[in-house]
Amino acid sequence: KDSRQGGGGAAEYAYLNTVTQQPKLLAKLRGLEVESVGWADIHSENEFLRGSGTSTGPVLLGTKSGQFYELQVDDREKKERAPKLLFELPEKEAVFGIEVSTFGPSGSSILVVAITRTRCYFFSAEGTNLEGVFSRYADDGEGNLSFLELPGQNWVSGELHLHRNLKQIPQHLAWMAAPGVFHGQVNLEEASQADAQATYHTFLSNSALLDYLGDLGNSGGEDLGDGVAPRPLSMAVTEYHFILLFENTVKVINRINEKLVHEEVLEGNFKGRALGLVRDESAQVVYLYSTEGLYSFEVRNESQDIWRVYLDKGKYDLALEFARTVEQRNHVYNMRATRAMNREEYLEAAKIYSNVCGQPSFEEVCLKFIEISQFAGLQTFLQERLKKMSATERTQATMVSTWLTEIYLDAINEAYIRHGKDSAEYHDALQHFRSFLKSFKKYLDESTTSWLLSSYGHMEELIKYASLIEDHETVVQNLIQRDRADEAIQVLRKPTVPSSLWYKASPKLFLLEPHEMVDAWMIADKLLDPIKLLPSLLKVSDKGKASVHSEEAVRYLQFCINRMRNTDCRIHNLLLSFLSQNEEEGPLLKYLTMEGLSPSGEPYYDSKFALRLCMKMKKVRCCVQLYSMMHLYEEAVNNALHVDLELAKTVADRPEEDHILRKKLWLVIAQHVIEQDKSDKGENIRKAITFRKETDSLLKVEDILPFFPNFVLIDDFKDAIIQSLEEYNNQIEDLRNEMDEITHGTEALRQDIAAVSNRVVTVPQNETCAKCGEVVTQLSDNSSTGLGIEKYYVFPCRHVFRTSCLVDLLVELSPEATKRTIQSLCANIPFLRQKAPLNVEPAADSLERSCKKLDDILGQECPYCGDLLVKSISKPFISEEEYDGGEFATWEI
Repeated sequence: KDSRQGGGGAAEYAYLNTVTQQPKLLAKLRGLEVESVGWADIHSENEFLRGSGTSTGPVLLGTKSGQFYELQVDDREKKERAPKLLFELPEKEAVFGIEVSTFGPSGSSILVVAITRTRCYFFSAEGTNLEGVFSRYADDGEGNLSFLELPGQNWVSGELHLHRNLKQIPQHLAWMAAPGVFHGQVNLEEASQADAQATYHTFLSNSALLDYLGDLGNSGGEDLGDGVAPRPLSMAVTEYHFILLFENTVKVINRINEKLVHEEVLEGNFKGRALGLVRDESAQVVYLYSTEGLYSFEVRNESQDIWRVYLDKGKYDLALEFARTVEQRNHVYNMRATRAMNREEYLEAAKIYSNVCGQPSFEEVCLKFIEISQFAGLQTFLQERLKKMSATERTQATMVSTWLTEIYLDAINEAYIRHGKDSAEYHDALQHFRSFLKSFKKYLDESTTSWLLSSYGHMEELIKYASLIEDHETVVQNLIQRDRADEAIQVLRKPTVPSSLWYKASPKLFLLEPHEMVDAWMIADKLLDPIKLLPSLLKVSDKGKASVHSEEAVRYLQFCINRMRNTDCRIHNLLLSFLSQNEEEGPLLKYLTMEGLSPSGEPYYDSKFALRLCMKMKKVRCCVQLYSMMHLYEEAVNNALHVDLELAKTVADRPEEDHILRKKLWLVIAQHVIEQDKSDKGENIRKAITFRKETDSLLKVEDILPFFPNFVLIDDFKDAIIQSLEEYNNQIEDLRNEMDEITHGTEALRQDIAAVSNRVVTVPQNETCAKCGEVVTQLSDNSSTGLGIEKYYVFPCRHVFRTSCLVDLLVELSPEATKRTIQSLCANIPFLRQKAPLNVEPAADSLERSCKKLDDILGQECPYCGDLLVKSISKPFISEEEYDGGEFATWEI
């Protein structure tokens, strides 16, 4: 933006912004010999607008005498600001270049880089103004300054360039000095703002000197003699290259390897004497200006060969970053892997080879490791390649993973042989293999992998692998074979285990851990079918004796019955089998009388099976109960007499409705009681008499006499016989009284019937029909039709109905069958024929018989006081015909 106009007097400077076309002369700078300008991308103290196009913001000026001035120019201000002196170099050498940049959080610090003929100065400080940067160096003299010094014989110029990225963050610094181009990487993030003694190393790293004589002396330049290389007139810096302008040529030097990549001779269309180079950062164009013209160099694809430069320098990560094609990346990987192999870093080489897509091929890489017996490297290579295989390479992935499995198993066996089972090497090998199985289980073929693990004898790993792929059957089977029933049961309780595996594994697990297995069944509840678990329990039942297994079986079967409400006969029969093995009859008897019965009293179990089982196991009380339930009371009593007389008496009283059977049962008991002890006949007689009293007179003396011997004296039964005769006499007297009462009742009933036949009801002359309201006595002088049908009917309740009205009421209130009978009878009677619908056929009876039947129906009961009106309560108030005819609408409010 500045221009110097020479000629005779002091130098003058002008400012031209991007808004106006008219340059502004800066009178305040007259007399200053400005050599360089540093544009600061920071706010001024007065917060002038940045980017408005009318304000420069803070500008740093370097003079020929080593002074630094701050200047701000704003076209909006009428009065020009005077430059402000900030600092003066001790050597008072001309300042040939200035670069200003902010760094730190939100640009909280400032870095100023300036060059003289032999030195490159670094000024830094916290803050956002230029004055604060130089104030910390103003009082301490040269000792506090940070600078880099290079020899500068016969050198009266210099250039400073600070290359920035797209975010305007400085990346590289280049200083065109006397011996060569000094350059380095700028590290503002690691710079210490507070350290006033910081050297240039604080801000630069990887610094180097591009020697004109050593690096460029053999690149087409002309030797000036006395060992002095030709020095450039100017330079420009791009992202990866230095562009040096000589008197007749332009040379492009790679910044990374400092080699000449291009040389352009200034001839042909070039005119005038070359003066300098300027780079337009936004357009990526370098301009060369001469005394007679302006020429441009466009920068294109300068990074296309940078990957090879980094590769030659051994910087493989950067080479991969700049490699654009697959072939370039493969070349980098091959070079890097080859170096690792030469250094015997086989694991690193294997990881690198896994990234190669092409040559060397997969097979060639594998052979490299096999030939040198580096199976660890081969293992790493295969595993890394496996990670990078796509879903379409399923077959290859399966083959590689199977090969890896075998390699891992060999490594485990080798660690076991060399170091032992308890060694860290063996456990590490196992851990690596388990991690491999977990990571690549989706690629492994299940049957092949299982066979490999079994053949190598690693059954524990087989169990873990089966768990990973959710092959629960293999897991459970192997755990059972190793008597690890608890773990097998835990596997079965997983939600993903199918019920079929429960049924398959339960028989063996129940034998090994009956209690835990039953707990698992009970937790599964209705997820399992108890019928399919019966084989597990039948093996225990076959033993035929009580044991821990039978107790657990009973516990589960009772759970099925009481909690699951299972009514299957097979479940109940099996529970019977287990309960019958118990020495005590109590649990079995309780089941037979309570748990095994439905609410209606029907047994869920097979009664015949239960009876055979109880007879076999000699459970007499249970047999008595079963006989009673099967209504085989005689067998029940006979069995009960063998164990308990009172039980037999209880059974004898059960057929309450069948007195003959009860008497028969009591006679069996009486015979047993009399014949039980034949030594004392008198005692037997007393027992028999007492026993007869317990039957509530069901047995008589004559019933039990046949059970005594023929030679028993009658005197022993005297009291009993007398008592029996008295009872008979009382019964005869009761029967006589009962017959007399029946006779008197019959006579009274006969008289009531006769009275009803002669009953007369007086009907007033103006009596009206209860339905239609007409006077019934005006119908005719003769109340009869002459056909057996009355003109009107009078009921004991005093209701009077015309015959036709009574027919209508009965048709309306009677059931459908009675209604059709009345209508068919009316169709046979002339004066009631209109009451029968057309679709009703007349009755097949004669007229006289039809009248008789209709009279019987009409005279049964009053329709208003009888049962018909009570039964009609379920009928709706409005019939369907009335509803369809609009009757319902008349009730609307």
